[in-house]
Amino acid sequence: MKTQIISAIGACLFPVMLVSNASAQEPKVRELPSVTINPTNVDVPVRAQKSFNRTFPDAEDVNWSLLNNRFMVKFNQDNMNHHAIYLKSGFQVYHIGYGFEQHLPAKIRSMVKSSYGEYTITRSFVVDQDNRNIWIVNLQSPDKYVMAGIEDGRITEIKRFDDFQSSEPVTSMIKRK
Repeated sequence: MKTQIISAIGACLFPVMLVSNASAQEPKVRELPSVTINPTNVDVPVRAQKSFNRTFPDAEDVNWSLLNNRFMVKFNQDNMNHHAIYLKSGFQVYHIGYGFEQHLPAKIRSMVKSSYGEYTITRSFVVDQDNRNIWIVNLQSPDKYVMAGIEDGRITEIKRFDDFQSSEPVTSMIKRK
């Protein structure tokens, strides 16, 4: 279970880590297993559709795809981009939401600001899997970059670059929809 969560977090944060890691050292190339994504307009099982509608009743711009015999849905809700994976049975494997500082719950934003007052929150991600809700926050100061995870009221530093050099915030390097 923990491996799946870490994989989900890694998949959503990989482009951000690549951008931040590019100036630190030469990236190592590692070949990943192939993934088959069938185009949209797939026949979504009723159970998966009902489960999605219950969990995300205000979803907009909903697009389903078939991903290695699982059903991936991309959508927008509350001005955030989201991805979720469902099984045919309607079970949600995981959900990832991609946001910014304003998308953080007030309690989490306050906790991050009190721990990293000199940093700017450049991105936020929420990962829901196995009854766990984890927020990942990217923080940047003029010469430092931190990736922190917040779960159950605890902040854990995931990655830190103390000699981070960028002429622009990491968020400007990430394509927004």
